[in-house]
This record gives sequence, C-alpha cells and structure tokens, in this order.
Amino acid sequence: MALASPTTLRSENAGRRVIRAKGTLRAAAILTNSYVASDHFDISRFRQAVIFFDVTQGSLTSVEYKIEQSLDDGVTWKNIGAQSITLANIDDGVPPFQRTLATDEEWYKVFEAIGQHIRVQIKGTGTLTASSATIEIVGRA
Repeated sequence: MALASPTTLRSENAGRRVIRAKGTLRAAAILTNSYVASDHFDISRFRQAVIFFDVTQGSLTSVEYKIEQSLDDGVTWKNIGAQSITLANIDDGVPPFQRTLATDEEWYKVFEAIGQHIRVQIKGTGTLTASSATIEIVGRA
C-alpha cells in the first residue's frame, strides 16, 4: 500500500511546542473476510502512535486486526503483540486483536513508535453487509 500523507499539527502545551502528525491509514471502505492492509505511516520521528478505529457494524459479528511496524522502510512487517489478562495470567500472544461488535463503534490503541512505519491489517467476521471501517493515526513527539 501507499505511504499515508500526514498533516502536521502544532499546539502549545505549557509553553513548549508539541508537534504531532495526523494521517488516514484507511478511508471508509467495506470490510472483507480476508485481511486487507492499510496504507502505512512514517513514525520515525515520533515516540507514540495512536490509531483510531471507526467501524460501522452493519451485519458484522466482530472485526479482527493486526497492527504491524516495519524497521526497514516497509519491506518486512512485524506484528505488535496482543495481551490476554486473567486473574491468574498475563499471556502475550501474536495478534490478531479481536473486537466483538454490538453496534457501530469507535476506539483507539496507543503504541510506542519503535519502527520506521506502521500499518493495520483488518477484516470482518460474520456477514459483511453494510459494514465499513475507517482507520486514522496520530503520531506524537
């Protein structure tokens, strides 16, 4: 996929300038039952990446998604692990993350920006009719 073109945002925070960049990884589009990779975003100058999901449920049961970072300019991609927490254990695992839907939902995930680029792969489960997903990102210095 292509490199998402960022918009630079600047704000004053207690007298110091905070620089952020915002981009769209995936414009609103119907989900499929196979993973589709989003555009990728250059996070090399940021400490954090915040990924925002906006999903229209339609007839979906859930969405599954993988968040991946690249250390080599988008040639190879590494999954960012998921965690499962119970009273007895914290289990680290390989994605996908899964979100069961009861209605249209918006949520976000915050990650440490380690690599050069970040992208999301997403798919729907259940009936895909009238579903869609938009994914945006904000890099924070």
